[in-house]
Amino acid sequence: MTDATDIQGVGEKGAFFPYRRWTTIQRLEHIILFSSVLILVYTGFPLKYAHTSWAQTLVNSVGGWAWRATWHRVGAYMMIGVGAYHVIFDIAIAQGLSPKKIWNHPMMLKPKDALDFIQMWKYNLHISDKFPKMERYTWFEKFDYWGAFWGLVIVIGSGLPLLFKEFFVNWLPPRFLSILPIFHGDEATLAAAFLFTIHWYNVHYNFEVFPGTLRWLHGHCTVHEMEKYHPLELERIKEQMAKGEEMPPKNELVETLSPLQRILDSLNSLYLLGVLVFLMWVVFDIYFIKLAAHL
Repeated sequence: MTDATDIQGVGEKGAFFPYRRWTTIQRLEHIILFSSVLILVYTGFPLKYAHTSWAQTLVNSVGGWAWRATWHRVGAYMMIGVGAYHVIFDIAIAQGLSPKKIWNHPMMLKPKDALDFIQMWKYNLHISDKFPKMERYTWFEKFDYWGAFWGLVIVIGSGLPLLFKEFFVNWLPPRFLSILPIFHGDEATLAAAFLFTIHWYNVHYNFEVFPGTLRWLHGHCTVHEMEKYHPLELERIKEQMAKGEEMPPKNELVETLSPLQRILDSLNSLYLLGVLVFLMWVVFDIYFIKLAAHL
């Protein structure tokens, strides 16, 4: 969660500018989080769908079932670590556990988010020609954040007893432990489905950012993005500039991103194509080949 006063400036329309949306630490948190998710999905779904041929292929690609379990634990430790860091340092320490401070944080859901949600659908359905004027975080960004937060609580909460079964077997009922793999797997499936559809649409498939935005890498936005999605935040920045407050120098990384961006865009396209092919393969393998075998 980023502090509401973390406002740093504007630049030319359509270019990256020195408005720091996310700090270096927050970007590292995101990189560790999505890396752990990819590892967990890659090594977890073969166990849930062990009866399929594609599951065995994935298992073989990481060195067999023993290595699959090892890699899954590595991903779990990464997720637990970054989740604990976020709760302790970004929420508890940064906000001081003050209910008022936490409630006033820009990432908290507010009644205005519901109004923005309705207004955006009116705009998309051509009922209204007014796009909602949103804050530092839009309603769908908050939905992403709280969905991930809730998902981590459930996945980690159900995964820890499986990871340390020798300890929890003395404290939890056997029947409860027996249903945890189902609970853990179904929540992971729901989380993966959300991430690879809704979240990826916002940051990859949306025609405005396809094949992907690099905000996760450099932590900055364009003026166009600010004007469209965060106009209320941009107004506060302009008010600061009008008061003559000194803006920090441009981030050098932003100035040298053009060649890197072209390379990453190409890799993003290949990566997304690979994911789509893999998903089609899974659907074909499960719903067609297996179905035909029973006819």
